Amino acid sequence: MKPDYSYLLFSIGPVQDFIAASRKTLDLFAGSLLLSDLIGAAIGVVLDNKGKMIFPDVNDKDELVIGDIASLPNRFFCKVPSNIAKDIAENAANAVQNKFDKISSKVRIGFGINSDIVWDNFWNEQIKNFLEVYWVLLENEDSMEYPDKYRSLEQFLGKRKLMRDFRQLEQQGIKCSLILNFSAIHPNGVDAKKFWEEQAKRNKKYFRSGERLSSVAVTKRKFLNALGQSDSFPSTSTIAAAGFLRTLIKQVMTDTDLKTSVGDYAKKVQMMQETLNGQREIKNITSLYGLADDDELLKKLLQIDGDWLFNESYNEKGIKKEYGLEGELPNVVTVAKESFDDLFRKVSEYNDRQTDKHKLIKSPSKYYAVFYFDGDKMGENLSKAKNEESHKKISKALRTFSIETIPAIVEGSERLGKIIYSGGDDVLCFCALDDMFDIVLDIRKKFSEAMRSAGIENATGSIGIAIAHHQMNLQQVLEAARNAEHYAKEKAGRDAVGFALLRNSGEHSTIGAKWFPNENSTIDVLKSFSKKIDDKIISTSFVYDLESERIGMEKNEGAMIKSEIKRLLNRRTIPKKRKMLIETEIKIEPNSNGQAEVEIDNNWHNEIVTFFNSLKISRLNDENKLDVSVLKQFIDLLEVAQFTARGGLK
Repeated sequence: MKPDYSYLLFSIGPVQDFIAASRKTLDLFAGSLLLSDLIGAAIGVVLDNKGKMIFPDVNDKDELVIGDIASLPNRFFCKVPSNIAKDIAENAANAVQNKFDKISSKVRIGFGINSDIVWDNFWNEQIKNFLEVYWVLLENEDSMEYPDKYRSLEQFLGKRKLMRDFRQLEQQGIKCSLILNFSAIHPNGVDAKKFWEEQAKRNKKYFRSGERLSSVAVTKRKFLNALGQSDSFPSTSTIAAAGFLRTLIKQVMTDTDLKTSVGDYAKKVQMMQETLNGQREIKNITSLYGLADDDELLKKLLQIDGDWLFNESYNEKGIKKEYGLEGELPNVVTVAKESFDDLFRKVSEYNDRQTDKHKLIKSPSKYYAVFYFDGDKMGENLSKAKNEESHKKISKALRTFSIETIPAIVEGSERLGKIIYSGGDDVLCFCALDDMFDIVLDIRKKFSEAMRSAGIENATGSIGIAIAHHQMNLQQVLEAARNAEHYAKEKAGRDAVGFALLRNSGEHSTIGAKWFPNENSTIDVLKSFSKKIDDKIISTSFVYDLESERIGMEKNEGAMIKSEIKRLLNRRTIPKKRKMLIETEIKIEPNSNGQAEVEIDNNWHNEIVTFFNSLKISRLNDENKLDVSVLKQFIDLLEVAQFTARGGLK
């Protein structure tokens, strides 16, 4: 007798390449939502045909309505009636492509190009040949245990993906700026470069000078517009400057001159913004709207792109290149620059009047963070689920983690973060440097708690963080964050955090460590060090001293290295602030100059040396997977903390 139901494992792609093919944060966000919407169309077919979802934990089609966060993964696992199992799988695959066709058709209408053979061929071929849909079925036979069934499906799907459907797609002409294996679309008889330059002039909100896009790239960028939803998303500049805005909003109510200057700036820059790119307002970090508390002036401030909080953004040559302008700049640019200068003059005067350093308004940071979080060995953990109920319990915990816990951590309270997608154990977010340490550590801890509630003990996750200049190419930043995640998983041995520090000077570095090399987390140590740099308790020269002596120090024994770390830390602790750290002072013999030195024995000095030692121990336990010395690893991690404290300043 044929089993009542079969198991279906279903996947769509390409995922990472499609999402990462982004020039703007809006591309990234819209691409993630689009994929979530497409997989939702396939899940809808399953639910309509009496299928039961196992992963993700979706039981009603109302849960498939697109929201503010891409929360559906690019794959699902379910059981479907055996007598129509193949039909369901094929219909689900068709639903994905049909949904993509429908969305692209709405976007296409906006160009107003009809009955053009070249345009039609380019558009249709690209849309029809982009998505990759794979699925496998397994009948529910009693001869196999549940874990074996799931592992078999995973193996079959992996083999199916290796046998990719080969589709020859020959397209001539200029390549798409975002998806390089496609050509830029254009009408018959019209030069592609001229066509896209004209689009950039006519529709400044969506297209920029120098871009040439394929139909897939256009569909992704205008996806939300096609649905009639808000299609604004904070830029990298806005995210980088979020810490400045948070402090400014908190302090502006206490100073009339400052508030007046903020209002003048917001009004004039908004006018310039609309003139240059046709966009009157942009979205900002979610928590800042709560701080603004319906104050119209502050809400207007939050409608300004963070790019206009940096002096270099008012460069005439740069503005002309970015917005494809010729001749003299519009007068609104000059007016906006004057209001910018006045705002920061008022901020400087405000700071001069403060006696409490915590009320100071620091300059906007030019750097931000983007990070990938991914659960460790989740495929293995899922394959150990003893039965369907156990699997569904894990799915439910992952769903709650992705749609409730992650938003609370990243965007809740006063947190300066913004989610791109959160699908189970797979998360991509932006955040300001001010909140980076707190956000990533909370995610790691809450993930373990979520998995523990589902019966998976000692579940861990790894994260890759890229710290980058707000004007750096977004695709390069995303690639660096993904590489940092690989570093954490492969070289640091999982349950680790990786950092890619991308300096605007062109000097880049990648480093990582275990989350918990001892009872104190790596993040807690780095956060503590960062605060002491920010409070000017420890001089920035400490890290430079360590690096300059590193090669010589590495030749010594561990005890001598630790002693030298303490000595240099003592030397670079600012004398006036030293008493803040000292618990006991032990005088030692005069140095070569005949001056008595003081060795400081205190909790912080012990903590940082203990951290160095724990890095060594964790490295030994992981067979020295990292490709740098322990001391170099230690110094590079401290440099990340120092760089974060100073917002990228030297």
